[in-house]
Amino acid sequence: MRVAEPDITNTECAKRMGINRTSLQAHITKGVKEGWLEFSDVNSRLEYEIIPKAITNLSELLNQKDRLATIETVKHTAFKQYLDSKGISDAPTTVLALKIEPMPVEGHEPILALTGQIVGTPRAIED
Repeated sequence: MRVAEPDITNTECAKRMGINRTSLQAHITKGVKEGWLEFSDVNSRLEYEIIPKAITNLSELLNQKDRLATIETVKHTAFKQYLDSKGISDAPTTVLALKIEPMPVEGHEPILALTGQIVGTPRAIED
């Protein structure tokens, strides 16, 4: 299917074949693992060859109770899921603020404005 339509997705391929997308993914991974399917595309090779090998190697290291593999796996999976479930994020938050100050009017007392951190250059509103 990819020879005829290079931009077709795995989801569309699976739909046309009458199988589930995850089943197709599993068959592709198995074909790569058994050596009868090779990819020239770097992204496909990464998805179907390199990442499954890395997961297998990680599983073997965890079975051997490798300390570093255990720590790194937990740091990048379980701890992140826990933080996400609690709404805790290390990502910086971006705040968009707008400060509107009234222009001084002769004969009236000036209006006091609250102060804070202001970034940028103010512009006056023309009448």
